[in-house]
Amino acid sequence: MATVIILPKQGQSVESCIITEIKKKKGDTVKKGDVLFTYETDKASFEEESSLDGVVLECFYNDGDEVPVLLDMMVIGQPGEDYAGLLQGGSPAVSSEQQVASSESKVEEPLKTKVVVAPESSNQHINTSSNQSFVSPRAKNLAAAEAIDATQ
Repeated sequence: MATVIILPKQGQSVESCIITEIKKKKGDTVKKGDVLFTYETDKASFEEESSLDGVVLECFYNDGDEVPVLLDMMVIGQPGEDYAGLLQGGSPAVSSEQQVASSESKVEEPLKTKVVVAPESSNQHINTSSNQSFVSPRAKNLAAAEAIDATQ
């Protein structure tokens, strides 16, 4: 039976890790104890070992990707096994290469802007934040790295 390998959570405050190296690619044979991938948090580096023998049926991320903890990293099983029902959300995750390719192929719609006319009195303040949402600096950096518009 196919087994999903997740990115383990390393500590209470760790929300995501950076994949430093994928050691076993799609189609590679693995044995119990083989290192599948290495990853790092802001404080330490780790190796994830295989808990079973089999073949890598799917690998969802690449070297250098920042991946939230507890997400599906790869699937190990026997060739030809159906694993779609095992994945989080019931469908395969999309790798960052596929995300970039799909975001580049989308037609961008023009941004809608709201024009606010300033009142004549200088003592009044304009509230322009009613239709805007806050985007954290980390989210902005991640969006820039993935070529995604952070305002959407």
